[in-house]
Amino acid sequence: GMHNIPGASSSSSATEPIHVTLHKLRLTKGSRSFVSVEWLCGALLSSTFEADLNKINPFHADVETIRSLLVAFMLRSNRAHLGSQTIGQAQQLLGFMAMIRVLHSCTTTQGDALDDAVLQLKALAGRFSVDFELSADVTATLTSIAGGIKQHFQQFRRTLVDQLSIERHYATIEHNESGAPASVTLDPRFLVFEFVFSIVLRQRQVEMIRWFHSNITEGTSRVQQMIMGQGKTTVVGPILALMLADGDTLVTQVMPTALLEQSRNVLRKCFSVVIPKQIYTLQFDRSVDDSDEVVESLYQKLASARKNRALIVSPPECIKALLLKYIEQLHSLEATTEEDLYGSLATMNDTRRDRESQIVREKATRRSKMADAIVPILQMWRELSLIHISE
Repeated sequence: GMHNIPGASSSSSATEPIHVTLHKLRLTKGSRSFVSVEWLCGALLSSTFEADLNKINPFHADVETIRSLLVAFMLRSNRAHLGSQTIGQAQQLLGFMAMIRVLHSCTTTQGDALDDAVLQLKALAGRFSVDFELSADVTATLTSIAGGIKQHFQQFRRTLVDQLSIERHYATIEHNESGAPASVTLDPRFLVFEFVFSIVLRQRQVEMIRWFHSNITEGTSRVQQMIMGQGKTTVVGPILALMLADGDTLVTQVMPTALLEQSRNVLRKCFSVVIPKQIYTLQFDRSVDDSDEVVESLYQKLASARKNRALIVSPPECIKALLLKYIEQLHSLEATTEEDLYGSLATMNDTRRDRESQIVREKATRRSKMADAIVPILQMWRELSLIHISE
């Protein structure tokens, strides 16, 4: 474990300070936690990294050295995975080129050699989902599938070139007075996200996340459009949630009901290791009984989620139902007259009318309390919350 890196001393137990020995004994006993790689990577996002590390291991090495080693470790790990992917894509391109060579050889061979070439060709074609029937006129067959072959080849080639020329778009190189590179500055939130999911963020994704974040910090609402497959649900949404769920802001992601389960599973996958976060689902129905207890319980859950930096997911129907329930209660109270509540002089001694007035008063009281309980939730959404809508 990386608990051996901090305080990596080669001195013997006879010469080390007694408090260091005691710390090692507590680690062995289990009354102290080891500093794991997972914990260090997550703690790298903390603005109080050194203080957090001191609480677990006060005998660590230089903090800047540890931080630099963590960054190098994540960059190297991500690059190794990227290299493995690139090798696989290069092998795929070579296999496709081999299929083209065999396909071409079918025009110059006959007899048993042609039969062998056809079998080899079909085996290769199955790997790349290229369907065709080799007729007696081989040249005609080649002509009919040439367009599809060319399209496949260009796609494989483009994918490999993109993989070889990929860049990290969130790193800024600082130069010295002579113009030579002096240092590199990067956002650890992007780095940790790349490390956890073994991806490299695209330039468009980084630009959009930064654009949204800068506008949100200025209090400006913005809308952006991305086509399907560009990472709205799996990249942009989770990273924005990571940046904005800071203990003061409640982050709520709203999506169509059909996408709720998928989006929730993506967030739970994103925030299950290294940077764990709770994912809660907002559930509210307009047909719920008039009760302030239900709404107060909902408010306590939302307040706890905000404080603990958890995330809320919700279909739009639930948020609309809460707003409409509030308006419905206000309209109902507004339509209730004093006579409905207390009766009139003509019905002062009417026992039946008194019971009806009592029922109206009790119902109005429940509705009033429920409306009052909804107000703090609406205020939280207005002042301390960010609602991210994903379609």
